[in-house]
Amino acid sequence: IIIRDTDDNVFGVITSTKVTIILFPMFPESTFIIIRDTDDNVFGVFTESVWRESTNYFGGSNCFLFRLNPSYSILYSTRPGTNYNYLNANRMDRPRGLGLGGPLGSCGFWLDADEYGKGYANPQSSDFEFGPLLDGETFVAETIQIWSAV
Repeated sequence: IIIRDTDDNVFGVITSTKVTIILFPMFPESTFIIIRDTDDNVFGVFTESVWRESTNYFGGSNCFLFRLNPSYSILYSTRPGTNYNYLNANRMDRPRGLGLGGPLGSCGFWLDADEYGKGYANPQSSDFEFGPLLDGETFVAETIQIWSAV
């Protein structure tokens, strides 16, 4: 997946093993991740927490999941506190990917690092309001956009 800035300049490429190294050092502040999948669902996540590589959850509850197509909805975090974000691209002894909400295996949003462009959105995550982000629970990303306040 090629990452472009607002002037359409290429400034990064996501590969399944380089998610952390290429993307998130460039986005030190709040981020929106917006995905259009192969079924034309448009959905994503917002977090105020700074992304970092970790095999444990981190970050605060100032985050939400959202759906833009085929319908509009926002699923807010339901538990005040910490441990909403997960990002592991390198350690093989833990799940590798990017997630919001937990626990691992039933995240509200998960983008897998081992199955390029694939992920899932659990409509009954214990950390977010219940509701679907997409038609079905799994997706294959066609386009990924990342927006950040820098």
